[in-house]
Amino acid sequence: MKLYSLVEIVEAAQKNSSYFRSEFKSIDLKKFKNDQDLLQALPLTDHQKYWASHQFLENPLTTEEAHGILFKSGGSTGHPKFSYYASSEWDTFCKLFGWGIGQGILDEGDRVSNMFYAGDLYASFIFIKDSFQAVPKKFLQLPVGGGVTAKTLEQQLLEFKLTTLCGVPTAIIQLISELHEKNPACLQPLKKILYGGESMYLDQQEWLQSLLPGLQIASVGYASVDAGLLGYCAQDCAIDEHRCFEPATLMEILDESTNEPITEVNLPGRLFVTNLTRKLMPILRYPVGDRAIWIEPVGSKNRKFKILGRSEEGARVGTVTVDFEEVRLFLQQMLVSHPGFQFQMLLSHSKQKDQLELRISLLDQQNAEEFKKEIIQEFHRQKPSFADAEKKGLVHPLKINFCDLQEFEKNARTGKLKRIIDSRKS
Repeated sequence: MKLYSLVEIVEAAQKNSSYFRSEFKSIDLKKFKNDQDLLQALPLTDHQKYWASHQFLENPLTTEEAHGILFKSGGSTGHPKFSYYASSEWDTFCKLFGWGIGQGILDEGDRVSNMFYAGDLYASFIFIKDSFQAVPKKFLQLPVGGGVTAKTLEQQLLEFKLTTLCGVPTAIIQLISELHEKNPACLQPLKKILYGGESMYLDQQEWLQSLLPGLQIASVGYASVDAGLLGYCAQDCAIDEHRCFEPATLMEILDESTNEPITEVNLPGRLFVTNLTRKLMPILRYPVGDRAIWIEPVGSKNRKFKILGRSEEGARVGTVTVDFEEVRLFLQQMLVSHPGFQFQMLLSHSKQKDQLELRISLLDQQNAEEFKKEIIQEFHRQKPSFADAEKKGLVHPLKINFCDLQEFEKNARTGKLKRIIDSRKS
């Protein structure tokens, strides 16, 4: 496994990448005695500008002609990006991530179903498959894939006595719900769930554990195709907590107003990563897209942090910005008696006005109409600016739609639930 110094990566980027040569034109490497001083001198990567410069044949982001392996990401936002890894870099990525998986709840002798998605340049199935092979424990991996049906999974649970499901939360919850209703006995061998690709919220975990007492649930790890390694979930990590992959990454939490580094615990900011395993396509002070806080003080080994949600995940409805995470939190409080719910925000436009629809899955839809009224009232209380826009006729009234999880729109490649669906025409 190859780790580079920050100086080596910046030097290569300045010399061979037209994008970074322009961005780092004021950086004189001779002035810096260590990586930390150099890190603070580098400009933050402008996410939009970075990817806008991307081309396939003459790629200004890479430091040499592309080779190795290419992946597509960006399924949650609908704007795909293409990331390059040299073969040696991909090997390092998977080996380190596999080591991280080994620090968590996976045990020797487990039988694990890899239910992530493959194909169309998507990385997750291949990434987890390669990472599992690097876990320093003896266990059996079944490369099932994301297209598995409840019937097939039932057969595999019975035949192979699967102990662990590993995949996207939305798919896992849907399958377990179907199997528990049809044949709950087939779920008895199941002891663990490793999830990735999206969050699994506390109420969802509690619902699964109510069906399967003693079920262990943990993140398989924190990574993305564009940014690479981000964090591993050790056994001492609570929900949404991970530890840094030191020294392979330099993680920063920056103040959202000043972009100054946050070193104190429990102060929220935007998460940035600098990856010291990748030189073909450098990732330097790159915005991860999540907000986070430090859980442990400066100097802690593989310092622990907690993800707070997306840093930019909202929708503009008429004159009002509606934040996805804020809506999720108030729905979770209102629907505490309906564990395992999911929801999507749908944006549409008709008769010169925007409309926001909340599509919500409920296992029990008794008193649905009364629930709708209560949710609308609470939404207006939480978001008076939206209620005011409704009164002024600037937007259509909020719409609530209860439906089955199967009706939710998902990314065809990844199986991830689409959080915000914007069907408005520009």
